[in-house]
Amino acid sequence: MTKKQRVQVGMFGQVRVFGVENAEKFPGGSAGQKAFATIASALARVEAAGKAESTVREGGRALKAAARQATRLAIATVVRTARTIAEDAPGADSKFQPPVQLSDYAVLMTAKSFLDHLPEVKDVFVEHGLPETFLEDLQRTTDQFAEAISGRSARRTSRRDAQADLVAALKQGRIAVRRLDVIVPNVFGIGSPMVDKWKRARYVPSGGSSSATDAGAEATPGMPDVPTSAVSEQPSTVNASDGPLRRAS
Repeated sequence: MTKKQRVQVGMFGQVRVFGVENAEKFPGGSAGQKAFATIASALARVEAAGKAESTVREGGRALKAAARQATRLAIATVVRTARTIAEDAPGADSKFQPPVQLSDYAVLMTAKSFLDHLPEVKDVFVEHGLPETFLEDLQRTTDQFAEAISGRSARRTSRRDAQADLVAALKQGRIAVRRLDVIVPNVFGIGSPMVDKWKRARYVPSGGSSSATDAGAEATPGMPDVPTSAVSEQPSTVNASDGPLRRAS
């Protein structure tokens, strides 16, 4: 989540509190009550998207790290054993050298190379203390590492989906706030201290707003009962009493 997005989420939280504290002014089924419910829904979507992205990111890292470590240990075991074998049979370790680099690709290719050459000398390695299943174990470890690496593409897709849901939730919340910019003064009356309180609740510091207009939105600042999808992302008309407060985008 970017700084701008965090600022907007914080503003939504303040707006939700305002709605809870003044719920009696916005009865069930009214445009105001629906707008505050939309804010609450947007916050829930933001939280869910954040958790989903964090879970994918952390889970993927842990999975790949564990598979990589297991593969490197298996490679090291083969290299060490091959060097011991080479003391009696010079050159026996030529096909079992450690990777020159430690990138994921280099480690994976080294393990696969070992799997290509080990079957013909498996018995010699077993004679030097490796278990009968060491070749199968190496195959399984290598496959798990390969799967962890290829899984990054799927994880990236999941993270993009979570980010897209976050963006949609923020847009949903911004539209509801703009509806409330019209509804709240109508309910409490222009010049009411509650309108000033509303302005403080929906205030967004410089840098936390966006001037971009969502495509397809139509400006209808004077019609709070228009469906949410038709409400403009452009700011409602600002009264002179608004002072220096910036409006969220």
